[in-house]
Amino acid sequence: MFAQLLAHDLTADRSGLVSAVELDSLRNARSAKLNLEGVYGRGPGDQRNDVHQLISQLHVAVLKAHNRLVDRLRQDNTSEGELFGEAQRAALARAVHRAA
Repeated sequence: MFAQLLAHDLTADRSGLVSAVELDSLRNARSAKLNLEGVYGRGPGDQRNDVHQLISQLHVAVLKAHNRLVDRLRQDNTSEGELFGEAQRAALARAVHRAA
């Protein structure tokens, strides 16, 4: 299931459903890199993650991990202006480590 969450992070086709499509016309609505865009991206999270309970729970787990990282960084006296970015980098590093 973690692999599916990562796949949703890397790819998203927003084109309408049709019976046939030219492959060259498909556009990926995601950046083609692991960045937990469903968690850190603009707007609401990826709706595909809401369809499956396990994927939804993984999404929540990433959010909780981010919050724990913020708390730990605060204890380490990281400045408030750097907290979010540092926690995001640490969460991404953990996701990449788990994906490997």
